[in-house]
Amino acid sequence: MPQALIALVGAFLIAALAYFGRQRPGYSHRVHTISELAEAGSPLEKPVSYGVFLPIGVAMAALACWLQGNEAALLFTASLAVGYGCAALFPIDPDAPALGTWRNGLHNLSAGASYVLAMGAFETLARDHGSPYDLGKFLIFGFILSVYVPGLRDWRGLLQRVTEVAIFAGTFASVS
Repeated sequence: MPQALIALVGAFLIAALAYFGRQRPGYSHRVHTISELAEAGSPLEKPVSYGVFLPIGVAMAALACWLQGNEAALLFTASLAVGYGCAALFPIDPDAPALGTWRNGLHNLSAGASYVLAMGAFETLARDHGSPYDLGKFLIFGFILSVYVPGLRDWRGLLQRVTEVAIFAGTFASVS
């Protein structure tokens, strides 16, 4: 059951990103973050925030409650619940600046907390199952660098998507 829900949520996210990415003029999956699909003031803010991010956050929060005996699974699902749930409530400012409005600050703070939880999950899996899971921590670090280092900003969208795939794969693996 948990693996089916994780796979369903992951497939839903991929389909939603593909659909809404085509709806936003100039949007690039390589350049733009996932949150930029629902940036504040855009026509897609409400449909993406409440139709994509919030359902993912709620589903992962419910799964986290169910998986409390599994440390890695709890950390991964909590990571996804915090990241997507808070992205729904605090849309990012246009162009995803590091600094911005209070809402943007809360968005970035919750995203940071989400990635710290995911790093903890990868650390737990690496401790219990070996070093291949260390790669997830490096992906998260690389994505965070891409947000703040000007030369990497044009790749932040792609790096985030690879990181999110790793987080969903880690979540899936941790419940098997």
